[in-house]
Amino acid sequence: MPKEYPSRLKRFLWAINLLWLITVYQNKYDVLHVHMLLWGGLLVAPWAKLIGKPAIYESVLEGSDNPSSIQKVKFGNVMLWCLRHFTKVIAISGALAKDFKAYEIPVVTISNSVDTFMFSPVKNSSEKMGLRKDFEISEDAQVLLFVGSVKHRKGVDILVEMFVRMAGKRPNLFLLIIGPKTIKENKSIDMEYVQGLYSVLQSKQLLERVKFVGMVKDKNRLAKFYKLADVFVFPTRQEGLGNVVLEAAASQLPVVVTHLPEIEDIIQDKINGLFIPRDDVDACEKAVSLFLDDFSFARAMSINAREYVIQKFAYKNWQSDVRQCYIDTLK
Repeated sequence: MPKEYPSRLKRFLWAINLLWLITVYQNKYDVLHVHMLLWGGLLVAPWAKLIGKPAIYESVLEGSDNPSSIQKVKFGNVMLWCLRHFTKVIAISGALAKDFKAYEIPVVTISNSVDTFMFSPVKNSSEKMGLRKDFEISEDAQVLLFVGSVKHRKGVDILVEMFVRMAGKRPNLFLLIIGPKTIKENKSIDMEYVQGLYSVLQSKQLLERVKFVGMVKDKNRLAKFYKLADVFVFPTRQEGLGNVVLEAAASQLPVVVTHLPEIEDIIQDKINGLFIPRDDVDACEKAVSLFLDDFSFARAMSINAREYVIQKFAYKNWQSDVRQCYIDTLK
């Protein structure tokens, strides 16, 4: 059963306790760094300003914690007032940063990083076949990989519909879905949505060709799934940046992903991956088929993807940017 959402009283008391703690221990820290779009986190900004401490907010999801989305919700203008009191906002993509700039909120773009040593290309076909054997996947299968929560926001229904269409024409096609699929793994999972996906696949007698792995916490194990796959497919509807796209690109997989402004920081269409319109099953099928049928094209795109990620999203880049952000904030 999902945990009950805290009552208003509990959330109010939590916020008061947070403000009390940052006041009592103000001599123990130099900068406050907030990740929560909750009243407790938002109220940190004006309170920190009152006690003379710099505070940073980190924005991570378009349509959720960016200004144009916040303004539409109840008390949105009050939330924006709080955001304007942060010394600086970190946006994990250029598109998010652009939105903050439009509302005259001081912002810096610092994209997430990816471990390009852990998430790296498969060495050879022998390693790939060995991994498939370990995970009980046919050696001659054409493996499509999705990584993310099994949610409507992630477009898993688009993925499943595309697979159903392609499966009849491609008897070796196999779909791997990695990510939380139960309330136990993620309390925000909609079990009716998940069951609907299972029902569609069962009605088409395709459940044996789709593997819902569930949450994989071990990054080393997750990296193996990237290595054994042929194409990474991510028809998401909403993202902040797309960490799994970074992982797939670093693993030198050909990437098919929804064309969102936030993803443009990682993928350039027909240069290091393929964009598809949101909710477009036909385009998704066409892009996946192109990668499966044209090995040379898929190879070129995947090599470009890894090279770009190494250049732009290595950990040392993120580390340097965050360090500079703190220095500028303290100044």
